[in-house]
Amino acid sequence: MYFDGITKYKSTFELECLKPVFFNGTDAEKAAAHQTLFTCLDVGLRLISPFMPFISEELYQRLPREGGGPVSICIAPYPVIETCPWKNEIYKTE
Repeated sequence: MYFDGITKYKSTFELECLKPVFFNGTDAEKAAAHQTLFTCLDVGLRLISPFMPFISEELYQRLPREGGGPVSICIAPYPVIETCPWKNEIYKTE
């Protein structure tokens, strides 16, 4: 239930924010929006993989992997704070 609430909120909020970029943004803005969405999905799936291995694997296989990367979420590294910082100190000080 907790995960369901997070995914609904995250999906709705982020997609609504990205729609104007996808429709009216420049190519650079669209590429940045795609990368942001990909990163959120990739990290989110790696976070839930220990708890929901089959669902996360199925969804992970549907993500585009142009630059290579692990072929399975089972061998993908678990996200760590050094590579996936979740706090933005700049926004915290403003």
